[in-house]
Amino acid sequence: MPLIDMVGRKSPRIIAIFAVMYAILILGGITMVYPFAIMLSNSITDDVDFKEFNLIPRYTHDDEMLFRKFLALKYATPSANLPFVNERFGERVDVSSTNKAMAAKNDKILPIEFKEVPKADLAGLNGKKMYEDWEAFVAELPLNYKIGGFKGTGSMTGPVENKFRVWVQKKYGTIAEVNKAYTSEYLDISSVRSPVERLWDRVYTLEASPLQKDFTEFKKTLNSDEYFFINSDGPWQTFLRVKYNKKSTDEDNLADLNLKNKTNFTEFNQIVLAPTLNAAGALKEEWKEFAKIKYPLRYMLISRKADPLFSEFLREKYKTVKIMSEVWAEKITSFDSFKASGDILNSNQRQYFQCLGEFVAKKLPAEYITLNSTENLYRAWLKNKYGAAAKVNEAYGTKIVSLDAARVPYQIFDTFEFNAKKSQLRWYFIQRNYNEVFGYVVLHGKAVLNTVIYVLAVILVTLTINPMCAYALSRFKLSYGNKVLLFLLATMAFPAEVGMIPNFLLLKNLHLLNTYWALILPGLANGFSIFILKGFFDSLPKEFYEAAEMDGASELNIFFNITLPLAQPVLAYLTIGAFVGAYGAFMFAMLVCQDPNMWTIMVWLYQMWEWAPAHVRMAAYVVASIPTLLIFIFAQRIIMRGIIIPVQH
Repeated sequence: MPLIDMVGRKSPRIIAIFAVMYAILILGGITMVYPFAIMLSNSITDDVDFKEFNLIPRYTHDDEMLFRKFLALKYATPSANLPFVNERFGERVDVSSTNKAMAAKNDKILPIEFKEVPKADLAGLNGKKMYEDWEAFVAELPLNYKIGGFKGTGSMTGPVENKFRVWVQKKYGTIAEVNKAYTSEYLDISSVRSPVERLWDRVYTLEASPLQKDFTEFKKTLNSDEYFFINSDGPWQTFLRVKYNKKSTDEDNLADLNLKNKTNFTEFNQIVLAPTLNAAGALKEEWKEFAKIKYPLRYMLISRKADPLFSEFLREKYKTVKIMSEVWAEKITSFDSFKASGDILNSNQRQYFQCLGEFVAKKLPAEYITLNSTENLYRAWLKNKYGAAAKVNEAYGTKIVSLDAARVPYQIFDTFEFNAKKSQLRWYFIQRNYNEVFGYVVLHGKAVLNTVIYVLAVILVTLTINPMCAYALSRFKLSYGNKVLLFLLATMAFPAEVGMIPNFLLLKNLHLLNTYWALILPGLANGFSIFILKGFFDSLPKEFYEAAEMDGASELNIFFNITLPLAQPVLAYLTIGAFVGAYGAFMFAMLVCQDPNMWTIMVWLYQMWEWAPAHVRMAAYVVASIPTLLIFIFAQRIIMRGIIIPVQH
């Protein structure tokens, strides 16, 4: 009989009470669902937009946000530190003067947030033609000018990094062969990382390792839009900002530069790096200092006139060939065998680079230096193809005054690439974190198999041993039954962590560590499950058992055909508890199975949480909750049937 009859429900007071009750329930539901919705939303974000906490991530419907994420994915790779990335953006993005001033005081640029990088306005430009020419130029550009982009941010894996792993696996076949080739100890192919490329470092040399050689070969297979390039205009502009940083704003510092050098630049971004001292115009002194101290040697062309000077420098430095051979740890026959005008771009001799850097800084006349930067090579390529700025403007729809001052329109190229694959990028970011989680779990050891075996075994013993014990205590009036029940209640008084060390020592003495038995045996009997089942069995009518005995049913028949079917709701509840306990156990599973090949999904996810960024953790939480949700949906129908049907009857 309902507490409030049909007539009473029409009362305004009762209606108001119901309205308040429903409002409270709805509010309570929102407080439960909203955090999960935020977690679900943040699980498809990254460092660019994670802290926005929108119910629907903005990049799913906002191209500007998607473009920022694209830039972060392309440029903010582990192979390029933040100052390098910022200097790339320095020639095309106007950040706040305060940021620039603070950066200059510390001789570095502060991190530029990607929200400050807008898309290029392609209106009136022939973006397709510009990009086709850029691809043609990139095809001719030496590989050492190219850095693999899209490699990932922090610990996240990017598309190019994944392609490299596939390339390595295809070449070597097994992880054992990879470890043999690289003299490494990778657990699986997902552990392989491409080498760091610090190509802008002044005296950087590539490692003479199999991994570096393989990555160099792999880079040749990349498309032009999967690289970014050694940039010199940005570092040059940064150098000038630092040198003339005396006042609070860029405008005032630029005014000082113009006053000293009798130039008329309106912003630092207009100042491009000239290839030679003579072409530097009014900035000869600044160019000389930058070229001799800052510019990377591998992108420098030195005149043959400098070779005798370099030999003399080596002779003054080492005195004798014998001493030089000892220091360089190689057999050297003559000081004249080393040329300053040699193939610097492809040289990887560390001692040679260090000596050459010292020679360039102290002895080499600046007139002998040509800076073969990406931008200068691009400007030379445009001159060779079009001849004059007017023809470039006609082909591209631009307004370039002089090819010597033309900047590489990275922003236009990025915008063009972005527009060509917006839908692919959007889908990539939606699934990226989940791919990272699934890839990590599936590829590490036998996590999925171990978890399935462990969970199924625990559920099986929960639904057999515990009901049998509870049935015996309930069915047979044992003289020591209360003592057994008291013992079971005592086990419930202590947290599971208390028994971990005794269980570990017992399993160690039985030589069962790193086996499935180590996971299953400690949970064969559960005091809480037995206590709950005994209480339920005690409530069953005795007439059922008496009728079964009169029909000649055995005790096992009574147990399996009468008791267990009636206990389905309780068994479903215990199944959920057993599943959650086994599936979510990572501390005990890691304690008794320290071999990674025996780790369960939760142990691997726990390991992942130590390095994964917050948005990947969110994806891991969602993935980890799916099996629990499915088992609850499966079991809740049985539970509800056990609650509702008896009431209805």
